[in-house]
Amino acid sequence: MSREILQPKKPSRRRRLCPSEASEQMVVVKALDRARIKFFHVPNERRDESTRIALSSSGVKPGVPDLVIIDPPPGVDAVGAVIEMKRREGGKVSRVQEQWLDWFEERGWVVAVCEGAAAALDQLRTWGYLIR
Repeated sequence: MSREILQPKKPSRRRRLCPSEASEQMVVVKALDRARIKFFHVPNERRDESTRIALSSSGVKPGVPDLVIIDPPPGVDAVGAVIEMKRREGGKVSRVQEQWLDWFEERGWVVAVCEGAAAALDQLRTWGYLIR
């Protein structure tokens, strides 16, 4: 499936100046919290082997989107929304991430891959969430 990747309005020109995915996600998390939107992040980042095994045994699945928004989007007929965050530059969606995005979409969720916080906040507004 071909999925459009949303890009920020003014991408950084140098990768070394490009904020990390985690720092971009923190901006989005603060906005979601301010708007009192119910969501969560699945802690499926890369880890050492023993931690990965323990988390896997507890049900953590690789590739689950970064932000799972439980509150249905006000402007779209959907169950909820998921966002896979990427850096402003150089981020790639893995095969397993693509499979999760497809799974959510097939079940009535809206999905997006967003390069940076600005792209994610724009997407949330497009879906009708009242994000400042």
